[in-house]
Parts: sequence; structure tokens; C-alpha cells
Amino acid sequence: RKLNAPLACRMTAERCQCVLSRWPPARELSPKGLERWVQDWRSNSYARGNVLFYQGNEPLGAYFVCSGAVKLVRADGTGRKQIVRVIHGPELLGERALVAGQPYEATAEVVEDAHVSFLDAERFRALWDYEPGIPKMIARRLAERLGQAQKSLAEMGLRTIRERLSRLIARAHANAPMTVVTLGGSRQELAEMLGTSPEVVCRALAELERRGLIAVDGRNVRVLEDARLRLAAGLPKLGQK
Repeated sequence: RKLNAPLACRMTAERCQCVLSRWPPARELSPKGLERWVQDWRSNSYARGNVLFYQGNEPLGAYFVCSGAVKLVRADGTGRKQIVRVIHGPELLGERALVAGQPYEATAEVVEDAHVSFLDAERFRALWDYEPGIPKMIARRLAERLGQAQKSLAEMGLRTIRERLSRLIARAHANAPMTVVTLGGSRQELAEMLGTSPEVVCRALAELERRGLIAVDGRNVRVLEDARLRLAAGLPKLGQK
């Protein structure tokens, strides 16, 4: 399938090169390796809804989300979908399939207008051979991601939809300590993220609202009782381990 055409922008390229050079994992690279790492990428701007790659496609290179957000959506043969992960910049994307030599296991769709850099497979492999820090950096990122995936699987199996939804809201509230939390996306997207149906998500939100923990206004959620919400989510109080 044809991908959405990006909008090339010189300022985007300069901005992404700056982000690439200051990205913490890139500290493992040598000065010459870092210089080549930054120069080899090609940057573009993408709007919400643009697709970077499709599930089942062969990887043509690796992506680096400089800013914005991209969701990975996996579909089965029946049309059901699940949001596997949401990537917020700065972060690598698509490198696992490229290293493994396997097709992409999910579709990457932009959910917040994004600046994204692309490194084609030939340059990626040349950089891999040139700079010893690249394999170490990639291995560390993949290991961290594997740990996160294992934790997510455990939560899917051990916690109810209401608990998982409470966790999502509580964590968003903790990361941006303000009264109102915006749940990015529709109820369908929330359902795909939690591995359930939109109807179940609506019932869970209504139950949390009935208990006086939150107030819902469209995609905005006002947190009324943070401590009780974290208790419902099975999370410790803020400040506790």
C-alpha cells in the first residue's frame, strides 16, 4: 500500500539532528560515530493519520521519532485491532524488524503531528559495522522494550479493565500533574490499547465517575480523588515506592 507523503522541511531536519545528537542512548557512541549517526538520517514532518509503515511490509530502514507520537497497531484476520504501544519522541522505531530481517508486526500510524527521521537499511548496516556502540545501544533499547512488554502482558492477565484504565489515567496525571487529563484518541483507540471493546471502556469510565474518582467530559478526564484513583489502580501513593 502507498504511504502518506511527508512534508520535507529544512527546519525539521535541523531540529531532528539536534535531537538525535542529544538523545541519551546516543552517549554510548564515539565522537566520530555520533557525527555519522546524526548526518545519515533524513527528516520529514508527518500529520496525524499518516502511516510510516504497514504490518506485514518488509523493513526498508529504521525510524527515529524526534517529536510527536506514533501508535503501533496490530490486526488479526478478523479485523480486530490492538494498540501494541504508543511511541512518544524521542525514540527509535522499526529497528527490531530491521535487525531481525522480519516483516513489521504492526502498522505505525502518527497520532500526534510528528517530526520523524528515516535511516535506510543500507546506511543502517554500514553504520552498524562502522560504530561498535550502535549494536550495544540497540541491544540495550530492545532489552528495555522486552521488559516493558513482559510487564504489560502481566498487567493484561492479572488486572481488570477498570484497574488498567485507572492506571492509564493515574499515570498520565502523575506525568503531568494537573487536574485535567486528556485521553488522546477515541473510545475505540482506548479499547484497542486496553485489549477490550469501546462499550467496556465506557462502562469502566462510568463506574469510576460514579464512585467520585473522576469526572468525564469527552476526551477530558478531571481527576477528583487522586489517592483513591491510585488505590483503585493498584498503584502506591505518590511519594511512596
